[in-house]
Order: sequence, then C-alpha cells, then structure tokens
Amino acid sequence: MRVSGVNSAKPTVFGVSNVEVKYPIRVLHVIPDLNSGGAERLVTDLCIHGRPFFNSAVCVIYSRGNTSLERELNVEQIPIYSLNKSRRFDDLRLVRRFWQIVGSFRPHVLHFHRGIPRYAAVPSLRRYRGRNVYTIHGDPRVVSTTLSRVTDAVFARLLRTELVGCSKYVADAAREVFKVPQVKVVYNGIDLSRYQSSLRSELRNKLGISEDTFVIVCVANFAPWKNHRLLIESFCQVRCSVRAHLLLIGDGPMRGAIEERVRQLGLEGCVHFLGKRQDVGAMLTSADVFALGSTSEAFSLSIVEAMAAGLPVVATRVGGIPEVVEDGETGFLVDDKFEMAERLIALARNTSLRYQMGLAARNRVQRFDIGRVVAEYAAIYGGLVGAGSS
Repeated sequence: MRVSGVNSAKPTVFGVSNVEVKYPIRVLHVIPDLNSGGAERLVTDLCIHGRPFFNSAVCVIYSRGNTSLERELNVEQIPIYSLNKSRRFDDLRLVRRFWQIVGSFRPHVLHFHRGIPRYAAVPSLRRYRGRNVYTIHGDPRVVSTTLSRVTDAVFARLLRTELVGCSKYVADAAREVFKVPQVKVVYNGIDLSRYQSSLRSELRNKLGISEDTFVIVCVANFAPWKNHRLLIESFCQVRCSVRAHLLLIGDGPMRGAIEERVRQLGLEGCVHFLGKRQDVGAMLTSADVFALGSTSEAFSLSIVEAMAAGLPVVATRVGGIPEVVEDGETGFLVDDKFEMAERLIALARNTSLRYQMGLAARNRVQRFDIGRVVAEYAAIYGGLVGAGSS
C-alpha cells in the first residue's frame, strides 16, 4: 500500500527501517465512548498531539455524550463518528455503518481500544488485515468477560493485529490470554504542561483548608477495584496522628457507599467529595500527597498526573503501579491499610521527604510525556503502513 501525505519522514526518526513512509498517516481510533478514563485520555491526546504526523478521527461505538474529551476534540476539529450502538444488542446495521465511516475517512490504520468489536472486525478482514493496532488498557484476565477474551483473541489473530499493552504487566497478561509470543509495551502518557499551577492557596481557601494542613488527594472513579474503602480507613488512622484533609475527585457507582462509610467514621468535615473536575491539574497542586488503594490497576494515568504535579505517591503494590512508582524514591508502595496509614503519617511529619520525593516524581514522569507516546505509536503505524507498501 502506498500512503499519500504532505511530507516524507525519514524512517530513522520513528524507528521504521527500510521503508519510506509518508506522513501524515490517517488513523481511525475505535473506542466504546469518550467518557473519563485513561484509554479515552490517550485517544484524545494522540489525536491532538499527533499532528502533523497523524490525521486522526475517532469512532465511538455508543452514542456521543458531549463529554469534556469530546469538546476538546471538537475545538481541535478532530472528526468524531458514532455507531450509536444499543447497550444491549449488536445490530447487523452496525457493520454497514462502520464501513460507511471507514469509507468516509479512508484511514491507513485502524486503532482499537478496549476491545475489538465484531461488527468492526468482520468488514476489516479484507482491507485492513495487517494494518490495525489493538491497545490493551487493562488486565484482560480481570476486566474482560470470557466471551470478549475469546472474540478479541480470534479477531486479533485473523486481522494480524499489532498488540500493545499500556504496561509490562498488561503485556504479560495479554501474552498469556492471546497465546502470542510478543506484545509491545507503550506506556500511556500525558501533556506535562497541564500540571503546572500556582493556585494552591486559592484552591485551599475555597475548600476551607489552611496552608499548614496536610492534604491527601485521590483521583479515581468510584469503582469497586479502586478500593476507596482502604483509603478511607487508612485516612481515619492518619487523622488520629496529624491534622489532615482528604480530597476525592471522581464519581461512580460506589460513591454512595463510600460517603456512608465516611459518615460512620465521623470524617464528614475533612473528607471532600469533589466529583468530576475539569481542573484536575490545579487540584493536584493544592495537595501534599497522592494516594490510591486499588486492588487492580493496569497502569494508572492518575498517578502519572500526580507525579507531574510534583506529588509523592502512596499506592498499593498491584498491577502496573510498580512500573510507575519507584518505592522509596518517588513515593511508597504498600500492601494494606495499616502500611498506607504509616507511610502517609511519615510524609505528613517530614516536609523535606515530601519535597525530595515530589522532585524525584517530577523528574521521573518525563518518560511519560505525550511526545514520547506519539513517537512510539508513529513507529508502530509507520511499520504497518510501510510493510503494506512493500
């Protein structure tokens, strides 16, 4: 296949050897929706920051919802298509609709996220076999049903899909599930410039929190595996030793249960439920430490965001988190609520340690900059397109 474009990039720039690839490459991202989450943030950032190397569009499987990420893409004039799929049933009309979208945008590469839908894979077998990517954003042994694991594995093999894991942990799990010898690793990344703010005092004043109060922040959907209960019970122990407040940013089905647990523990005055926020970067800089008690975590973009804001991290030692947090250097990895409370208290009492770990976190997070992610995906796309033209 020959790819048309405005510029011819040197293969060595993106690690594509022995082929000439013309940029921009047209990429269609296929994802269930553009609600808040690491996969959705990645798609949005790849579309925006990938230019001029990619001309991107997004196909959401369900209906559009005027989310903040959709609005970002609209501002940047990135096309968003919708299949308007019912939440319950597949429909043969989805095959025709998907093929109409493909025909309209004419991508060189299909990039699937959070699954390979059957109605997208079937019509892609002829034209896009060997020219598609599937980024796996969660442990497929945990987040997928048996049926979806089987169908993803079958279609990945039939389409000769380039499999990518968002962490080494996920890549290892994917090799086990998909029975393949190799799954590439491309860590998710962020636009680091979003996480510089001088609004610390102003935001604390709005929340009624004094400058000398120790503030812990957690950014996570209220889902069972985020395990907010562990964090709340650890925080209860912290409050017995130091003056502290806890900021909880996010929403979800477990919020009501966590609010009730906070009332039971008498913590209503110092635990702040802030819901979904558009100013997460600024809110992070108003805190002293980031904490996360997940029972399962593929990578955690929230931790990367906190590190970009210069916060030390205290998080459970699960999934891909140890690939981000260096224990004892950029924060602490813990195994239970007692250890989490102990580490948080140590950081509350040691301003110098917080500063040192926060500085180390900000230095380490440079490797998760969105520019690096763009370059790595450009190499993958270019390799697929170049192979198709040979």
